[in-house]
This record gives sequence, C-alpha cells and structure tokens, in this order.
Amino acid sequence: MFESIAEAAAQGTEFEYLLALQRKLARALDAPDTPPYALAGLAKQFNDVSRLVEDRRVEDREHLRVVESPPVDSVFDAGDI
Repeated sequence: MFESIAEAAAQGTEFEYLLALQRKLARALDAPDTPPYALAGLAKQFNDVSRLVEDRRVEDREHLRVVESPPVDSVFDAGDI
C-alpha cells in the first residue's frame, strides 16, 4: 500500500493508484475541516473512483474465472492423467 497518490502514480499499477485516490478522497470526506461546500464534489469524485475500482475488481474476478475454469465442452478423460 502506497503512502501517497504521487507515489502510487509513479511506482504502482493503475489499480493501486485508484485505491490510493479512493483512500485520499475518503479521508477528505471524513475530515472535520473539509468545507461543507466541497463535500458534494468530493462525494462525486469518490463515487466515480469507487465505480472504477469495482469495475476493475469485477474484471479481475472474470479473468480468474475464465483462467481457472475448464472449457464448458471439456470431458474428463482418465487417460489424460
């Protein structure tokens, strides 16, 4: 886990960058000194980034499912062992 967005952008993957950005936005939303007028914009950005993170997670799960699953038309043949 990267400590800053800049570090994640420079050294991490796109997914790690998105996670760092999501954490930063969450901290800004939770901070007591965040001005009320900034909350709507921060919430929209947080939702947009969260959607991208979830999309990436779904893509990764789908990729794993395809890689780990045998073809639907495959039949077990003991001779393959």
